[in-house]
Amino acid sequence: LVLKTNTPTLTLNGGTLQVYGNITRTAGNINGANGTVEMNGTGAQGIPALLFAGNNLKNLVIGNSNNVSGVTIQGTLDIYRSLTFSAPGLKLTTGNFLTFKSTATETAWLGDVTGKTIAGSATVERFIPTGINHGKSWQLLAVPVRGAQSVKAAWQENNLPLVVGTAGLGTTISSEKPGATTRGFDFLTPAGGPSMKSYNPATNTYVGIDDGVTNTSALPIANQRGYLLLVRGDRSVQTSATAANPTTLRTFGGLFTATGGETPPVTTVLPNKFETIGNPYPSAIDFTQVTRAVGVDDVFYLWDPLLPGGGGYGLGGYQTVSGVVGYLPTPGSTNYPAMTPVNKIQSGQAFFVHGTAGGNVSFTEASKVAGSSLVLRPAPPQNVRLLRLNLYDPAVSAYGAIDGNVIAFNKDFDNRIDPKDALKLMNTNENAGIWSNDTSLAIEARKPVHTNDTIFYKLSHLRQRPYQFRFGPQNLNYANLSAWFADRFLQTMTPVSLTDSTVINFTVTADAASAAGNRFYLVFRKLEILPVVFTHVSANRNSEKNIVVDWKVQNDAGIEKYEIERSGEGRNFSKLTSLLPKLNTGTPGSYEITDEKFFSGDNFYRIKAYNTSGEAQSSAIVKVAPVTTNAAITVYPNPLVNKTLNVSFLNQAPGAYHVQLRNKLGQLVMEKTFQVKGGNTTESIALGNEIAAGNYQLIIVTEKGTKTTQQVIVN
Repeated sequence: LVLKTNTPTLTLNGGTLQVYGNITRTAGNINGANGTVEMNGTGAQGIPALLFAGNNLKNLVIGNSNNVSGVTIQGTLDIYRSLTFSAPGLKLTTGNFLTFKSTATETAWLGDVTGKTIAGSATVERFIPTGINHGKSWQLLAVPVRGAQSVKAAWQENNLPLVVGTAGLGTTISSEKPGATTRGFDFLTPAGGPSMKSYNPATNTYVGIDDGVTNTSALPIANQRGYLLLVRGDRSVQTSATAANPTTLRTFGGLFTATGGETPPVTTVLPNKFETIGNPYPSAIDFTQVTRAVGVDDVFYLWDPLLPGGGGYGLGGYQTVSGVVGYLPTPGSTNYPAMTPVNKIQSGQAFFVHGTAGGNVSFTEASKVAGSSLVLRPAPPQNVRLLRLNLYDPAVSAYGAIDGNVIAFNKDFDNRIDPKDALKLMNTNENAGIWSNDTSLAIEARKPVHTNDTIFYKLSHLRQRPYQFRFGPQNLNYANLSAWFADRFLQTMTPVSLTDSTVINFTVTADAASAAGNRFYLVFRKLEILPVVFTHVSANRNSEKNIVVDWKVQNDAGIEKYEIERSGEGRNFSKLTSLLPKLNTGTPGSYEITDEKFFSGDNFYRIKAYNTSGEAQSSAIVKVAPVTTNAAITVYPNPLVNKTLNVSFLNQAPGAYHVQLRNKLGQLVMEKTFQVKGGNTTESIALGNEIAAGNYQLIIVTEKGTKTTQQVIVN
């Protein structure tokens, strides 16, 4: 292939250029931004400098069969999607010119190099979308190269403190220790702590990289554990007030391969300890294909910068991904949808593991995943029932959950702590875990639910603000069980659906008890028929020919029938008619019947709800006066019975009526407005137990301002 002076540019528009001979370039170039080049020669082949426009090539395939010389890169070459080999025994010499590019849309990857040779070093990029997908954020990053490159040469782009350098590259790195800038750090942050740190499993804490002595020009960037790095943006972002912007972090060194001393280091996970591990390859890896000792749990943890934290203060949080729940992430986010299995760890990404018994973690070329998306998603395990609980801040709920947890039920699980349980990695912001056997969990694997089983939740780092829980059951429809969410602070019990989502709002106040870690728990009970709650009963004369009786219930469940009864004096009732329940699913219900054979005098009505056990519960009594009754507003009975206020409107004009109940001191204890349809009608108002016994003044005001006052007695 010869490119001479005045030769026009050759564009690879999605196609493949196969080269079997030498490439000679004196001018012109190839536009390879959307193409593939295969080097298939039998003798030594070179890729000349400036061969590609902008040095950009989408895909490079090494198929040269000369395993002594192979292919040599002779000038800057940026790969935007993939570098692969077509067969074992092949060789590529990078000349230190090779870069695996990373952009907002794609990160280049290196294919399986088992039996292949890569001589020379390469640059591996990691694009960080600060200022696009999120603001300044922590990132748990890997270093996918080996060698002696320093922190300064890598993520500080070889710049002196606070020198910006090339826009869109590198970031600022700070230290909490005095004299930080004399050691090459960009600025001192004694209050905020170090911005670049590594994990110490012995203390379960992060430790800054500044040892107080070594300059960043001598601190090696290579670290098999990876780093937690606060990325503010590129090196132009130097104050807290400066907006974040996107940046690319680069490392340079030899690539880990399958050959001899070039294999990735083995990481030892101590018993009952967490450990961070960096993905060693410029390629995504499949966690299920990573070599783990039996004592290393089938769970990994990813740092997700999109987890918002309450009030939007968050700079990220942990996603827990466990094989017990089919690698569904907890709590889930835009990056990691909660109902989409995740088993991929990105190029340049580090992750956590935990070892119950401990053991080694190592990598082989077989763990690489070709491309930017999963080629295979693991299926959720069969016969596992799930109950997910996510914590939200309603003010930033559009950004997703703050944190969450999952309970998995299966007969093969154990209620004691074992490797199937995923321990909770604590966020710096809000945490919503499960408290079991004196252990905080993100995912608990338990035996199937039984009556009186209780799940205790553990919350921490809550702020004074409104929050929201969202329960999400999956395959949890136990026929004879119900779930109740207990709030120790408010002393309430709220039903939780085992077939659909349930939303529960709560608030953390200045009262320390409202932020108690053990405020909430979930208890399973035998499913029982609950008493029906009548929320409304009324009877209205629709005309001289009929009376309409209507009622509403809060929980239309377990009902066999509704029986409507009538009386002429309010004491002795007889059946008028009956209705069957509409849905009987526990949702609110509304009903209405028409009485065309009413008494000529007073008519009293009540509703009886019969449950499936034959037990009956009665509503309040409502009254409709005869047509000839003079206009009046009355209360009956007085004194009140069961703290129910029955207000009878006789021949009153239709409209809104405002009702107030005041005590002897004139203090307002009840207030309500309702619509009267006109004619004769009765409204029943349940006062509730908070209204003490005594004498009260009832004040009723019409739309026109007419006021009726009456003394009532509450027993």
